[in-house]
Amino acid sequence: MIESASPLFSSDAFLGAVVGGFLAAAGSIIALCIQQFLQGLERRKTAKAVFLEHGQHFQQLLEKIVNHHQARGEIWFEYVNQVDIVFGIVNRNLEWIALLKKSDSKSELRSYFSEAYYATKRAQFLQTRFYEKSEILKKSIDDDKSEIISEIRDINTEIRNAIIEIKRIHVDHKLLFSN
Repeated sequence: MIESASPLFSSDAFLGAVVGGFLAAAGSIIALCIQQFLQGLERRKTAKAVFLEHGQHFQQLLEKIVNHHQARGEIWFEYVNQVDIVFGIVNRNLEWIALLKKSDSKSELRSYFSEAYYATKRAQFLQTRFYEKSEILKKSIDDDKSEIISEIRDINTEIRNAIIEIKRIHVDHKLLFSN
C-alpha cells in the first residue's frame, strides 16, 4: 500500500494541487490583510467625522450659551440640556477616539469635551443657585436682605466667570474642529 502511494506523491498533478493550495491560501491571506487595512482606514475616517460633527455642534452650543447670557443675563437651560445630550453621545462613542491617529490629538479631544461639559454644568448650577437665592430674597424680611443680596452678587460674579471660562474653551478649541 505504501508503494502505491509513492507514485501519487511524486506525480505532477499532486504537486500542482499542493502548490495551488499554497497559492490560494497566500492569496486569501493577502486579500484579508488588504481588506482589514481598508476597513481600518474607513473606521478612522468615520470616527474622525463623528468627532468633527459633534465637536462643531458642541462649539455652536457653547457660542449660543455665551450669546444668550450676553443678551439676557442668564444661562438658557435648553442649551445646557442639548450639551448634555451631545456629551452623552460622545461619551458612548469615546472608544472611537482610539481609532484616530496620534496626529488627530486624541487627548485634546478628550479634554475639550470634558472641559466644555463641566464648564456648562457649573454655569447651570450657578444659575440655579441664583434663582433659588432670588426666591429667598423675595420671601425674606428686611433684616436678612443685605446678606442675601451679597450672596446673589457673589453668585453673579461666579456666573460671569463661568461664562468667561466657556468663552475661553470655545475660542481655544475652535481650530480643533475646523475642516
